Amino acid sequence: MPMTNVGGLLSDAAAEAANPAQTGLLQTVSSEIHPLGQGEPEELLVSPESNYFYSNVFPSELDSNNLAKYSDGENYLAYRVRVNKKPEKHLTIGPGVKIDSEALKSFGIKNIKEGEPVPISVVNRIAEQRWHKSIADSKNFIGSDNPAVLPFAEMIYQMGKTGVSGFTKTIDLLKNRKFAEAADEALKGKKGGKSAWAIQTPNRAASVTSRIKNLDGR
Repeated sequence: MPMTNVGGLLSDAAAEAANPAQTGLLQTVSSEIHPLGQGEPEELLVSPESNYFYSNVFPSELDSNNLAKYSDGENYLAYRVRVNKKPEKHLTIGPGVKIDSEALKSFGIKNIKEGEPVPISVVNRIAEQRWHKSIADSKNFIGSDNPAVLPFAEMIYQMGKTGVSGFTKTIDLLKNRKFAEAADEALKGKKGGKSAWAIQTPNRAASVTSRIKNLDGR
């Protein structure tokens, strides 16, 4: 499927490279497009927040082993829209970017279908914007100077502000800097057993709570 110039955000060089006959132009656009494992722009690595995103959040959604699964063909110039069935069926793309009205507005289009490609540079920019919004929400929840701001922001990035608002005991424990207890609480369901988060995305839940637990004593 040819890659459409979503919202006019795909450069002329990238649009040409999207044509299989123009694969030689891949290096021309390498400064714009940075799939995981091929290096990230230097400016994205200067802050602890961006370092955390690319070291923890981004790889959990999309590592080098899965790049072909999520991308458009062999050129890795675009991500393809996929259907995520957990916790409810919805469209997603790239590093866990849920395609909602906000994403469509950013793409400059009204709708999009499963399998359609969107330039990696566009998707990654939206992912970064949502990550920084998640950090701001995390600070509002547990305090801007709390050591758990980034791992809790990771939970918000994945589940949304509304989704994490139900973790009331976890939030209270984080506010009081009882990190080991907060980590354990986040994995518990309200009626016993495991939380829906721990069941639906066990690897993500385990890695996030491990990082929170390691903050104990700070």
